[in-house]
Amino acid sequence: MKTSTAFRLLSVSCLFLMLSLNAGAGQLTLDYTFDCPQVTTVKIGDTLYHRVILEGATNGGPVGSPALPATGAQILLPLGSEVMSVEVTGGERVLLGSDLLVEPVGLPYRLMDGPESAALPTPDESIYGSADSYPAANFEEIGAQSFRGYQILVLRLQPVDYIPATGELFYSPNLRVVVETEETDNVPALLRGFEGDASEVRGRVDNPKVVGSYEAAGTRGTRAYELMILTTDALAGSFAALKTYHDGQGLATEIHTTTDVGSNDPAAVRDYIRNAYLNDGIEYVLIGADDSIIPAQDLYVDSLAGYTESDMPGDIYFGCLDGTWNEDGDGNYGEPNDGAGGGDVDLLAEVFVGRCAAKNTTEVDRFVTKTIWYLSGSHNQPAEVLLVGEYLGFGGISDYAAATLEELEDGASTHGYTTVGIPTADFTVTEMFERDMSWSQSTLATAINNGVHILNHLGHGDNQYAMKFYNSDVLSQLDNTELLFLYSQTCLAGHHDGTDCWAETMNVKTDHGAFGLVMNARYGWGDYNTTDGPSQRFNREFWDAVFEESMPEVSKANQDSKEDNLYRINEPCMRWCTYELNLFGDPAVAIQGAEVTGMRVTPRDSFDTQGMSGGPFSPSNKVYTIENMDATAIDYTVSKTQSWVDLSSTGGLLPGGGSTTITVSINPGADSLGNGMYSDTISFTNGTNHDGDTTRTVNLQVGVATEQH
Repeated sequence: MKTSTAFRLLSVSCLFLMLSLNAGAGQLTLDYTFDCPQVTTVKIGDTLYHRVILEGATNGGPVGSPALPATGAQILLPLGSEVMSVEVTGGERVLLGSDLLVEPVGLPYRLMDGPESAALPTPDESIYGSADSYPAANFEEIGAQSFRGYQILVLRLQPVDYIPATGELFYSPNLRVVVETEETDNVPALLRGFEGDASEVRGRVDNPKVVGSYEAAGTRGTRAYELMILTTDALAGSFAALKTYHDGQGLATEIHTTTDVGSNDPAAVRDYIRNAYLNDGIEYVLIGADDSIIPAQDLYVDSLAGYTESDMPGDIYFGCLDGTWNEDGDGNYGEPNDGAGGGDVDLLAEVFVGRCAAKNTTEVDRFVTKTIWYLSGSHNQPAEVLLVGEYLGFGGISDYAAATLEELEDGASTHGYTTVGIPTADFTVTEMFERDMSWSQSTLATAINNGVHILNHLGHGDNQYAMKFYNSDVLSQLDNTELLFLYSQTCLAGHHDGTDCWAETMNVKTDHGAFGLVMNARYGWGDYNTTDGPSQRFNREFWDAVFEESMPEVSKANQDSKEDNLYRINEPCMRWCTYELNLFGDPAVAIQGAEVTGMRVTPRDSFDTQGMSGGPFSPSNKVYTIENMDATAIDYTVSKTQSWVDLSSTGGLLPGGGSTTITVSINPGADSLGNGMYSDTISFTNGTNHDGDTTRTVNLQVGVATEQH
């Protein structure tokens, strides 16, 4: 997900109470700034409400509460520390208006429901009748999460508040986050110390300099291989061809069985994966059997929209390896208090997971053949994308799926956030929308049989039904030799823990259909008269990961779609979607046409800094990581244009698969600048083949910026 310039991290300071960099007790201070929100009117039923729009922040909250903007913060804790307290201060609030009636958060609906289920968003009178400010706090502490041993505090920042009784609406232009930490003897159990892990963390946290504190822990294990295929003795032989292919392409692969594990129990399987992650450095896991043979962990989840599920089959459990996911011992895995110390469960993945839901060697052979076919670049129509949208019947713009799916074409900047979508400059996108045309099963079968690379669907479904096809129709009507990748928001078609579901049929029950799918194990979710349904948020972030965040591997994109929404995990249906979205396919498969080659520079955001005339300026520097995604060395250069900017290096030779860091700093030359906004452009150039050439902007605010309202 792109970060809008309307929401910026201005400065970071780390005040440790001990001299060593990994001292546990100390303070982290981060400043965030927000542009002035816009207030518009929207009619819902017969009532005229006010809608608050803040770019870079999404509207949400509990059902019936005022829909107010919020955004996420990810703050890396120093090695050897834990959170003692969090304080967020906002300074003087700005009044945006009075006598306003802010629109309420709607109740999400199941995509399998009929039109009669759609209901107008209704205010919760216990909130709307109150004279208290809502929300009561300007932040929500989601909790301390762990990614490969790096401890990351996740917050939901809430810069806008509302007093329903008076209709007064306020916002805070700046929020200062102060995290007090205390020393702990707990060594992160999953810290490997790989440079690749550190690079990943730098790209995802708001204070990347703290990554250096983890260097003191050293390294653990080696990268013996990258992909584990975990199957049974009976099926192992059929995966040999896939192992051979991956090995030949440089992705070291090993086949392990439940005999090696000693059990097919999900907890035992997860422990085995954890050991391989720590000692052998694995990146991917392919669960090589149906749920009846290697079961997923049944997870408990409350949708916060009227439905609960106690046996959600979530393969995310095999990827997020911290804790037990059942700390309270009640057998309901995945509850929000099932993490360490009664906190949330681990939702940042150490490894990336897919499943071959096969019951026998015939189905494994089929899966392997289809996967190798795609990996070998055999698709004759790689540019063909088909968006398939049905009539939903839930009112207004969400009566049909069309407007929701259109947000996937070249991306969208709607509902407070921006995502990059499927680029129409590189792919031919065809729409099959019931809003615009009548289409039948045979219409879609003809289109698929003629050749499609990517298919994205939104419509009704069941465990053996999707896109107007029953399982039997898949077997009888599809004869496509150009296999496709399918993402669908439909209900239950990924229900792989019972009778053979629709996703399994498309993947392992036919030689045709799909080489990979991401589908829901239970219900997909939409909302009344909006394209901002819960399931759509994950769908948008999936393609953003593929085409913007350099994650063409389908397992990484699926997991990233969940992590980009982590600050919203306690909103209706967001945890539900996080648990139920499973990949049916090889986790190492990358979408052709989106592979990252050449040079990659992370993070992708600008270097924003500020201070009064004469300095100092905070933050004083920003670290960018350059990675060579090719197998052969490249010459790279880094340049700038302004004298008040320094670079730690201006270039060099980067070996294949290697990485390095560049620190961009503000030097004393900036002290003489007068009040105003100054900028520079940092150019990163791949001098060998110019694959990955890119730029980053430096924004220096001297003095106090003038607010525009």
